[in-house]
Amino acid sequence: MRLSWSTDYADYAEMKDQRTYMIIGAALEVHRELGCGFLEAIYQEALEREFVEQGIPFKSQPMVQIAYKGKPLNKTYQPDFVCHDAVIVEIKALGKAVKEMEQGLIDANLGGGVVKKRLALPGRGKRGGAGTLVATNKGDRWFFLFGFGKNERANITAEELDGLRVITRQLLGMTSEQLNEAVRDGSLQEICHDRKS
Repeated sequence: MRLSWSTDYADYAEMKDQRTYMIIGAALEVHRELGCGFLEAIYQEALEREFVEQGIPFKSQPMVQIAYKGKPLNKTYQPDFVCHDAVIVEIKALGKAVKEMEQGLIDANLGGGVVKKRLALPGRGKRGGAGTLVATNKGDRWFFLFGFGKNERANITAEELDGLRVITRQLLGMTSEQLNEAVRDGSLQEICHDRKS
């Protein structure tokens, strides 16, 4: 299965929370440089270096105290990263989301091949997590178009959705050869999710 996230959306930059945009960009740079097939620990170390290079503040595998109804639990959570003291980054989150969507677990079909999928963030659940918009044929093509913190915005505007539908038509209309070329030239980034960790 191919997972891709387009990186050529300068016209839609206003849609992205700048911190999230920078974090995703750093992760894409790591995948662009290393490709697929390594253990998660390799990507973890490479992403640490990329965060430093790009000046993104982060903590690697910190212990996070979780509270339930205002009281701390005895158990803690250890995410891959916490960036900007607020954004939890899990290296495997996108692959898990696609597996759920393949099983029909989407939050909304927005039409034109665009679906909405909420991602749970550890300790916050899906309501406190992130929203993603995905272009898909619900078969072998899944393109992550846009992500946003649910606490930062509830949804996208009708104008933004129209723009994403145009992009979706273009992506889903590409041949396998065109997709491979887009990955080679860097206009699309393939994200592998089937590595063993």
